[in-house]
Amino acid sequence: MNTVGYGISFGRYFHRYVLPRLPEGIKVDIRKVEKEIAKMLREENCKGRKREGLRCSVKT
Repeated sequence: MNTVGYGISFGRYFHRYVLPRLPEGIKVDIRKVEKEIAKMLREENCKGRKREGLRCSVKT
Protein backbone atom coordinates (compact mmCIF):
# COMPACT_ATOMS: atom_id res chain seq x y z
CA MET A 1 0.00 0.00 0.00
CA ASN A 2 1.42 3.36 -0.99
CA THR A 3 0.83 6.43 1.15
CA VAL A 4 1.35 10.01 0.15
CA GLY A 5 1.62 12.83 2.63
CA TYR A 6 3.71 14.56 5.16
CA GLY A 7 3.51 14.73 8.94
CA ILE A 8 3.37 18.25 10.32
CA SER A 9 4.90 18.87 13.72
CA PHE A 10 2.25 21.19 15.20
CA GLY A 11 4.33 21.81 18.29
CA ARG A 12 7.24 22.98 16.21
CA TYR A 13 5.27 25.31 13.96
CA PHE A 14 2.38 26.57 16.10
CA HIS A 15 3.53 26.49 19.75
CA ARG A 16 4.02 29.90 21.37
CA TYR A 17 6.07 29.97 24.55
CA VAL A 18 4.38 31.65 27.51
CA LEU A 19 6.54 32.71 30.43
CA PRO A 20 5.59 31.07 33.73
CA ARG A 21 3.94 33.27 36.35
CA LEU A 22 6.09 34.86 39.03
CA PRO A 23 6.05 33.05 42.39
CA GLU A 24 4.91 36.23 44.15
CA GLY A 25 1.75 36.38 42.02
CA ILE A 26 0.99 32.72 42.65
CA LYS A 27 1.53 33.23 46.39
CA VAL A 28 -0.95 36.15 46.44
CA ASP A 29 -3.58 34.05 44.64
CA ILE A 30 -3.08 31.13 47.04
CA ARG A 31 -3.47 33.42 50.08
CA LYS A 32 -6.68 34.86 48.60
CA VAL A 33 -8.16 31.39 48.02
CA GLU A 34 -7.11 30.29 51.53
CA LYS A 35 -9.00 33.23 53.03
CA GLU A 36 -12.11 32.42 50.98
CA ILE A 37 -11.99 28.77 52.08
CA ALA A 38 -11.53 29.73 55.74
CA LYS A 39 -14.53 32.08 55.53
CA MET A 40 -16.71 29.37 53.95
CA LEU A 41 -15.67 26.87 56.64
CA ARG A 42 -16.52 29.37 59.40
CA GLU A 43 -19.93 30.01 57.84
CA GLU A 44 -20.69 26.29 57.56
CA ASN A 45 -19.54 25.70 61.13
CA CYS A 46 -21.81 28.52 62.28
CA LYS A 47 -24.79 27.00 60.44
CA GLY A 48 -24.19 23.71 62.24
CA ARG A 49 -23.94 25.45 65.61
CA LYS A 50 -27.21 27.32 64.99
CA ARG A 51 -28.95 24.03 64.12
CA GLU A 52 -27.82 22.71 67.49
CA GLY A 53 -29.13 25.84 69.22
CA LEU A 54 -25.70 27.26 69.98
CA ARG A 55 -24.50 30.82 69.41
CA CYS A 56 -21.82 31.77 66.94
CA SER A 57 -20.36 34.84 65.32
CA VAL A 58 -18.88 34.94 61.85
CA LYS A 59 -16.16 37.52 61.20
CA THR A 60 -15.89 38.70 57.62
